Amino acid sequence: YTIIPFSLGTAVPGTKSWNWYGQVPEAPSNVSVTNPTATSLRVNFTDNTYDETNILIERKTGASGNWVSLGGFGILNKTGNWYWNNTGLVSKTTYCYRLKAVNAVGSSPYSNEACGTTL
Repeated sequence: YTIIPFSLGTAVPGTKSWNWYGQVPEAPSNVSVTNPTATSLRVNFTDNTYDETNILIERKTGASGNWVSLGGFGILNKTGNWYWNNTGLVSKTTYCYRLKAVNAVGSSPYSNEACGTTL
């Protein structure tokens, strides 16, 4: 195997020039909601990008509710599977979630939406 030395702004042989931070990040994926209790839901997702500056999460109550920003998780230190426990919820209520990654260039599309109902 040949290791190609990389420095920012130089072209990799045989390709267009490559700038690691030169594109919008990939969207999070595999969003699911598990582990319901009367007052909490676990939101699971896969981070697919190394160059986000934040992963933002939004929630709506019920399938026809309005999306509300819950803030962000900041820079996650690696790609892979993550989860977050959303606490302080109302029992017997359905909540839906979606996420997107952002960086200096822009934001990814939204992830899939996932819903869960508290007990």
